[in-house]
Formats: sequence, C-alpha cells, structure tokens
Amino acid sequence: MTGINDHMKISRHGLLLCASYEGKPRTKARKCEGGKYELSYGCTTWPDGRAIGPADFCTEDQALQLFAFHLHRFEAVVEKHTTVPLNQFQYDAHVCLAYNIGETAYAKSSVLRLTNERKWDEAAEAFGLYVFATSTGPSLAQQKMARHKGQWRIGADGEAEWIGPQGQACSWRMAFLGLQRRHYSEGILSLGKPWEAAVDPDTLMLETEREWDAGQNRWEDTVTDRTPFSVVKARVKDLPPLTLEADTAPGVNTPFDLDSYEKRVEAATKPATPATNVTTPAVAPTKPVDAPKPPAATTPAAAPAKPAPAPPIVPRKPIPAPMPPAPPTLEYQVPKGATTPNIPPPGKPLENARRFWGAALMYGGKFLMAVAVTTLPSKAAIAFGEGYGIIVKDPVVFGLALDFLCMCTGWTIDHCGGWMRKWGERRATGPIVSGPEAPRIGGQ
Repeated sequence: MTGINDHMKISRHGLLLCASYEGKPRTKARKCEGGKYELSYGCTTWPDGRAIGPADFCTEDQALQLFAFHLHRFEAVVEKHTTVPLNQFQYDAHVCLAYNIGETAYAKSSVLRLTNERKWDEAAEAFGLYVFATSTGPSLAQQKMARHKGQWRIGADGEAEWIGPQGQACSWRMAFLGLQRRHYSEGILSLGKPWEAAVDPDTLMLETEREWDAGQNRWEDTVTDRTPFSVVKARVKDLPPLTLEADTAPGVNTPFDLDSYEKRVEAATKPATPATNVTTPAVAPTKPVDAPKPPAATTPAAAPAKPAPAPPIVPRKPIPAPMPPAPPTLEYQVPKGATTPNIPPPGKPLENARRFWGAALMYGGKFLMAVAVTTLPSKAAIAFGEGYGIIVKDPVVFGLALDFLCMCTGWTIDHCGGWMRKWGERRATGPIVSGPEAPRIGGQ
C-alpha cells in the first residue's frame, strides 16, 4: 500500500511531542482514560494484534520497540489517507494525532478533510476539537467528587459503572484540558512553530458542563468555554520557525503492511475454538485423479509422482491469560529501517518532585522513630542538662516523655511524607530525573 507521502517518516519534533504527552514509558499495564490497558507510550495492542491486558508487562527496551512499531503503523495510516503532499511538520502533527485518536477517528476527522482540501490554517485549528475521551466508568478521582455521587454504581463484577437517569448502565464522555494542550500543540507543530511556548497549562482554560445525551445513552461533558486556538497561535507568531535536523539514519524505507496488521487484530479478537485433541493426526491426502492412458504405439510415460502429504492441522488454542504473562516477542523493531528512537522519557527535576520529597520525609520520619526507640534523645538531653548544672527531679518520667515526643514527631513526618509521595505518584506524568541535562517536562 503506497501513498503520496510514503517517502516520509516522523522527525524528532513529532517524536518528542508524542512522548511528552504520553508520559513515561510504562512497563506494567495501566488503564487509560478511554478504558483500555496500555504499555509503553500509550500503546494498547501488541504487534501480533492482541490487546494489552491488565497483567501484561514488558522491559524498557521492549517498550521503546513497541513505541517504534506503533509509530510506524500510524505513519502508514497517515500515508494511506492523505491525498496531498505534506511538509515534515504537517506530517509529524498528523502522525501524532492518528497515534492518539486511532485510525477510524482519524479517517473521519475534520483535520484530515481540511488538509486534503489544502486549508492549512483551518486544519491546524481543527486539531483542538479532539478533547474528549470515552470511558466505561469513572476514574478514582471522579468517584471521590461529590458532584458525581449518585451517578455511578458498583456492578456485579466489582467494577464501577456509570448509570443514566433511569438507572441504566452507560459510558462517560469526558473533556480533558490535557487533550486540549496536546492537540493545540499538534496544530502549532503543523504550522512549523515551537509548540512548547504556546501551551503553558497555566494559560489554557477548558470549562464543561455535565449533560445526559439520550441519543448516545451516556453522560457527556459539554464544552461551554475554552481558550481559542487563535490566542495560542498568536503567542508563537513572532517566534522563529522550527528547524529540521539532518537525518543520518541509513535504513531502508520499508513499507508497513497495514492490511496484515488489521488481519492480525481481527484474528486476535475472534473467540478461539477450544482444542479437543492437540495431537490431531495428519489429514490423509486426497487420491489423485488417474491420468489418461497413453496410446499403445507410444512409450508409456513415467508414473505421476504422488502428492506430498498435507502438513498436520494443529487446532488453534484459546489465548490464555497467565499471571504474570511472559513478555511477547516484538515482531517489528523500528520504523522504516531507522534506529530505535532515542526519546528521553519526559521527567521532572529531582528537586521539584513531590515523590522525592515525600520519600525523603518518610525516611526521615522512620529514622527519627528508630532513634526514639533507642532512648538516645532522653539520654542526650539529661547528659546535656547535667553538663550545665540542670538537674531533672524525675529523669525516668522526663526521658519517657521526651522519647514519646520524638516518636510522635517521627510518626507524623513519616505519614506526611507518605501522603505527599502518593499525591505525586497519582499526578505523575513522567519519571524523576536529575543532573544538569535533565528535561524539564511533566512529572510530579
């Protein structure tokens, strides 16, 4: 399958944008806002078409390989659906958009339609329309919000599910400020401008109201107000355009077989027939049709060779769900023959991370409690007082009170640190990094 842009591949600008908003590469599956499980940089399927499961995991190297595989996959999606030549920045933005919303939504998107009509500015603005994610149930934070109480329940399987006005189960279509930032960034990138300077989270706004959509049978966030794309675009108007680095990766432009991947996805989603006998014997070859006899006057022809026996048919087993599963072998390593993208995971400086300071407080509190157990504080205080002539009337009671106070202080610091650490982990979007070259993107 070829397209008008099949000679292109995503540049470092697109890689950094995609990696920055997907967060750190995950090696253990987690449930995303859309209700699917993901690994690596937001990847929801293995290269063989199987969906990521809740118990799946991978190594950090496999996470990068999986990221490269799906980038190559969505490069093929963009090449399949675009009918006009794109420049490098437009191509990067389209790959990032398709990576986030999927091929089906991308093929129907107004971004693609306006791009194919060569309406570049309107297409850049249309990136910001994709601020919604549909989930089958509320997140933990939403469950704790008072305004959502009474609109969700625990189902028979123990999972929280949304309910409609008559108590019927439904999904939830939520608008996210993070999605607005991401797709505004893609729109700015498509114009060839530095997107980091335009989408400061403190200057963007997205207001929504909750409504029941009877036609879709679900709750929806209706966007009532947002920061216009024109405001974001004006911030980068006078900034110098982005520049492209020289591509030194050798590689061969290997086309991605999108049809083959879609067949693997279809095969992986079909229910497998349970195997009744794994050692099924080979099927007997069909008896060959007798060849016509040669005339008597001629020399008889050599007897036809017997057909080779058919290979044994091994029934397909249902895909098991082991705990934990073995990491699958990734079929495809890199996009278009280039080396695996060296994308630094977006991180937060060590000195600014709540996770770091929370852990530091926890260990400090534990150390203080350990010291209190040894009664060193009371012994040191009594010895210090005696050195200055201060005599304690009841040193035993004084020592117990001082050690108890030290224990309580350590316990309080330990628990405050634990709360701070959990807060940072819950809101984290990247790993903690240190050093002078640490990227200043994301994280808590």
